[in-house]
Amino acid sequence: MPHAAAVIGHGGFGATITSLAAGVPQVVLPLFAFDQFVNAERVAAVGAGVCLEGGVAGVSKLASAVADVFGRSAYRQGR
Repeated sequence: MPHAAAVIGHGGFGATITSLAAGVPQVVLPLFAFDQFVNAERVAAVGAGVCLEGGVAGVSKLASAVADVFGRSAYRQGR
């Protein structure tokens, strides 16, 4: 995680909390479990990344979301 510029994940607890602890911005695309949706919404709410909705269909927004995360230093700062 110390060398990551961003994390793309499904909102599982492990990668989500590790990214938050390391200050690495996230693009979260929750897929199937309730906690993934909660984690994704919380990451977005605290300004630590982007939550993509729509499950697998949300993949079409992935490139744009990653560019957004890279383009805003506020995501790295979590605000």
